[in-house]
Amino acid sequence: MTHAQIFPAPAKVRALTKNTLVRDLANQANNVALDHIKVLEATGLVTSTR
Repeated sequence: MTHAQIFPAPAKVRALTKNTLVRDLANQANNVALDHIKVLEATGLVTSTR
């Protein structure tokens, strides 16, 4: 599974719950996934196929 595939998952969890702890965890997961994407892109080794 790629970061692009997992990236929408926290947003979906966040959208579907009213539990503030779960929403906070989903926000943290989203930030981690985005950080990983940025780190990978910064290496210059990642190429987009689209």
